[in-house]
Amino acid sequence: MLFSLIAGVALLVALPDDTALPRSGISAKDLTKAAPDVSDYFEALETDRRGDQEESLASLNSAIAKAAARAKVEGEALTYLGDWEVLIQNSKPEQKTLKSKYGRGFTVHTFTDPYDGRSVEVLLSLPKDYPKATEAFYPTLIGLKPVLGLEGKDLRARVTDLASAMYADLVATHIVLVPLGETEGAGKKAMPKEHEGVWLGDGLYALLTSMRVLFEQIRFDRSRLFVDGWGEAGVEAMQLASVAPAWFAGVINRGGGTGDDQLILENLDGKPLLYVKGLDALGDASSLKSRVEGITELSIVEDAEAPALEPSDNGRAAVAGWLEGKAHDLAPTKLQYKLGDIRFQSHHWLKAMDINRRPTANPGDADFPRMEASIDRDENLISIKTTNVFELFVFLSDAMLDLDKEVVIEVNGEVVVSQVFARDPRLLLDNVFLNNSGDLGLYCAEVRIADIDPNLPESDDEADEADEAADDEAADHDER
Repeated sequence: MLFSLIAGVALLVALPDDTALPRSGISAKDLTKAAPDVSDYFEALETDRRGDQEESLASLNSAIAKAAARAKVEGEALTYLGDWEVLIQNSKPEQKTLKSKYGRGFTVHTFTDPYDGRSVEVLLSLPKDYPKATEAFYPTLIGLKPVLGLEGKDLRARVTDLASAMYADLVATHIVLVPLGETEGAGKKAMPKEHEGVWLGDGLYALLTSMRVLFEQIRFDRSRLFVDGWGEAGVEAMQLASVAPAWFAGVINRGGGTGDDQLILENLDGKPLLYVKGLDALGDASSLKSRVEGITELSIVEDAEAPALEPSDNGRAAVAGWLEGKAHDLAPTKLQYKLGDIRFQSHHWLKAMDINRRPTANPGDADFPRMEASIDRDENLISIKTTNVFELFVFLSDAMLDLDKEVVIEVNGEVVVSQVFARDPRLLLDNVFLNNSGDLGLYCAEVRIADIDPNLPESDDEADEADEAADDEAADHDER
């Protein structure tokens, strides 16, 4: 499967009702029987075998229709996205190298991109009963380590020790993935090498490829995925969540910095934030609290006698308690998103395609590119407000509104779409495979909206004039 952004009995916490995708009465067992048709479709899509795609899709539709008939389900299958979530997660191929590793702590796992041959190594811990989790999937943490200045076996050993201590209270009930880095060498001689700089800089390829282990190989609960930054990487966890908020249900910053005015905290959009204030904390938790007020819930854990990378028993227990029961809505009715990183331009069902940002723009400026949207389910209406976004895609599903009825979409107060959308299983599967929506979401319809007015506030005309004057002055200087 292509992820295209850069090209003990385990205790399963039940999801809150308001965040779960709708399910029909079809059993998970029957849905899992149809999962091979999904994986066959993905394989045919990857190799561009059109006939096999049609055959797999026909087989899948037939299997679901028969299962729906047995369960006496009313309505179209695509209205029940929770069923499709079960299908998609169970279509992921079994990783033979992991079969003996369940419940045994952290193990080295390598993901190799089939297209460019580059490999990335991660540490992965899967609960003992992971094979049985075919319907109630496990919550998951992605642990972002700081740069440790190590390579190869030394890097593996050090990060394994840190992760084993840090997640001792969680490995029985959570999947934990810790990216190490790209590998050098081949076969048994392949060793991980740390990136230089930050995860969203030099480490971006390693980070996103590491996440493909989850997206393509491991069954997990998408509504309970958390990013956890260790020490200096704490602020990087906040940065990742701010550019890709649809992926995460919450953020943990273990004593890292708290960022500057370029960190768009508004993009956390209600995602809860935990700051672990340890012995060597780099950030000002009080300042962070004032900055996120009205944006999201901030919890602060005082672990003053322990450093960030070696939390105390009480610190670990506090993190585990904070995680318990937290989940986010995979089909929210309200979105707000500032486009601070053009490599990431999606927030759930809204994706900006053509963006204008002046060189001197800051996130606090009125003309900074942004999108705000809300859904009125009673009216079947999506209202979108944009600034400096000229084109966007809206992805649709019955988890958002009723696709049996006319859907109305207005942008900046003008109705631009008014139609009934057909549900398309091919669109859903293609989006999962290619991640066209950018959020790994389940959608069965989409619409492109182009030629959007920039919708600039009047004050921004002055900013544009100032930029033009600065450019003219620079040109005059070059001529002289």
